[in-house]
This record gives sequence, C-alpha cells and structure tokens, in this order.
Amino acid sequence: MNSFINSFVGARWSALFPLSLLVTVASAQRVYVIDGLNRAGTNFTDLPAAEVAAQHGDIFDVRADGGAYTAITTSKALTILGNSAAIRVTRGQPFRVSGLPAGREFVLQRCSMFINQLPPAPMVELVQCAGRVHLQQVDLSNYSGYSNQGLPKGATIGIQIASVGALGVELSNPAFATVP
Repeated sequence: MNSFINSFVGARWSALFPLSLLVTVASAQRVYVIDGLNRAGTNFTDLPAAEVAAQHGDIFDVRADGGAYTAITTSKALTILGNSAAIRVTRGQPFRVSGLPAGREFVLQRCSMFINQLPPAPMVELVQCAGRVHLQQVDLSNYSGYSNQGLPKGATIGIQIASVGALGVELSNPAFATVP
C-alpha cells in the first residue's frame, strides 16, 4: 500500500512540476537593454521594437549615450529606466500610455523628452488608464526655437492627462507647461 501511495504522489508531482515551472517562468519579468549604438548586451536599438516584445512587468534599461530614442504608445505595465536618455517626440507621436489595466503600474524614470516642432502638441499623453502611472524626473524640452507666442490659450506643450483613475498618476519633478 505504501508503494502505491508513493508512486501516486510521485506521479502527480512529476505531472505538476513542469506546470509550476512554466507558470514561474511565464510570470518572470525580463530586463531589456535598449541601446541605439547596439553595443554588447543590447536587446533592442529603439523603444518601439522593445515595447512590441515586452510583457506586463518588464523593465527597459535605456542607455543614455545611445542617441535619441523614439517615443512609444503602450498599454503595458512597464518600467523604463531612462538613465538620462533622450526620447524624441513629434506632433503625431507623443509618448503615450493608454488603457493601462487596473492593478498595473507604468513607470518612466530619469529621461529627457524633446520636440523640435512647433507645439501645441502634448509630449506625453496619459489616456484611459485604470492603473497607476509614475513619471519621475522626466524633463520636457521644446527645441523648435519658437516661443509660446501665438499658441492658443490653454495649449498643452507638456503632459496631457485624460481619464486616469483617481490617484492613478504620480508626477515627481516633471517639467511641463500650459500656455497662460
């Protein structure tokens, strides 16, 4: 009888072990190195390709000296460690977090975003996010050479937030402006 119990428990364990390993591996977060110069250890050379491959919980370690990176649109819970990297935005492609699910967090830290076109276009958009969005030490710059003169009153040239859950956004030292 004892050998029957051992063989039954052993058979069940051997069937469950691969499944538990698969669940552990599937839920593990990955760290991707983003480097525009494609040096050793690089996973991607720009943010859009990394965003496509990423899953909720993944981390992007962006190398600051890899040039200017392209802004992304995402609904994934990512952590982007900018390390003072520059992210290029355009009127048609701001850095956008949209539709972040409840219970998820998106973090963007230590980066500079720049636009070299005439605003009024938001550089960062946070839209329809039920989850939490953290922007920490994000600097926004307009290198177009244009002043705010001639822009419509209330035009956003920095961060636009629309329909984000209550207490869902944390802004820590962001630089942004609305035309007075």
